[in-house]
Order: sequence, then C-alpha cells, then structure tokens
Amino acid sequence: MMMHQQLEGQHVVIAGGSSGMGYGAAEEALRCGAQVTIVGSTKEKTDRAVASLGGTSFGAVADILNEQSLRNLADQLDTIDHLFITASPGGTNRLTDLDFDIKKSYLYGKVWSSLMTVKILLPKISTSGSVTFLTGGFAVKPDGKATLVTGAYAALEGLTEALALELAPIRVNNIRPGMIDSPLWDFMDEKEREDLFAAEKNKNPLHRIGTISDIGRAAVFLMANDYITGDTLDISGGRNIT
Repeated sequence: MMMHQQLEGQHVVIAGGSSGMGYGAAEEALRCGAQVTIVGSTKEKTDRAVASLGGTSFGAVADILNEQSLRNLADQLDTIDHLFITASPGGTNRLTDLDFDIKKSYLYGKVWSSLMTVKILLPKISTSGSVTFLTGGFAVKPDGKATLVTGAYAALEGLTEALALELAPIRVNNIRPGMIDSPLWDFMDEKEREDLFAAEKNKNPLHRIGTISDIGRAAVFLMANDYITGDTLDISGGRNIT
C-alpha cells in the first residue's frame, strides 16, 4: 500500500490535535487518506486548526478532565479507527509543591485524563483499531524538578503494556518524544528558546531538534501497522539514550 493510502477511509481522532504534536499527527493522517477529528479545549483554537488543515478534517470541543464533556464528545462521534491522545492538562509538577489535591497535579492531568478519554470513547473504537498515548523523555531520564511529570510518563508507559493485553484486539501503543520544536516552548522568550535548542542539538546524536512532523509520521506508523501493540516508540533522535 502506498504511504499516502495507509489510512484511506479510516477515522482518526486526536485529543489535543489543535496544536503542536497533535496537529502534526493530524497533518500526516490527512496525507495518508484519513478523516481526522481534532479535539481541542476551545472552539476558537479548534476552528482555527481545522481551517488550516482543510481536507477531511473536523473539529470538536471537549474538556478531557471532565467526564460529562467526554460523554458529550462520544455522542458526536461515529466509529473511531484510531485514537491519539496528546493533550497534557497542566498541574503541579513537584511533590513538595503539592497540597494533596490530586486533581491539581500533573499526574492527574496527564494520566487520569488519558485513561478517562479511552474509557469513555472505547465503545466507539473499532476492534481493528488502535489507541496511542504520548509521554516524554522523563520516563527514562527522571528530573527532580518535574517529579510528577516523570511519574505520569512512567505510569502511562506501564499502562500501555497492560492495556494492550486488556483491550486486545484493539492495539495500544505509546510515543516517547524527545525535544520537539512546538508551541510547548512558547512560554519562553525567543533568545531563551534558541539557547535551549542549541544546547540540545549539541547533545543529540543527530544534532537536531525534532519536529511535529516527526511525531506525526510515528503516529501514523503505529496506526497503520496492525502487528504492533504494547510498545513505546522513542522518537528522540537518540537523545533519550545519551
């Protein structure tokens, strides 16, 4: 099958698809023939992304931390062939800053929202389809300044394996990106971001920063290959092993 036909006639839903790595996956899935529904947190962002993507892309608005909002989303969707969850609702990153309200922690925002999204959309997912999570390098290279991020990523990678067994024949995989040039870093000023990227390039075996297209191609690969499940695909240019 030609690359551009890999997902022909299939429906891809991307939670967090209005920007960044989710948007990159939406672009690639559209190129491969899919119908894509991007799920964003606001109508403005979602509409803007759909207008930019064009083709067979559609938008839906949902708060993936809210059960009823996810149920409303499920009511709007037909059969899902592939679900990719890139959204990472924020929250406290360190144990010492946590006031023991779990709903205010990144651990809750990342792990529980991902699980709740799968749980509520599961009846819509084709038995020949797939679920893909998104973690990060902290899962294998912990950082004491991001303790709960580290824990969330490690938990999701373990859950990827367990859910691959529980939900079979639906396939469950995960992407572990390295540093990706995306809106994730927009909180930094331009000089600070350039310095960070330059330092990371020097540490990376491929001497470059990843792009949202790199993640998009990885996501489509995991969607299209029906003999991969329970796996974490490291897309870091080798940075996560240095």
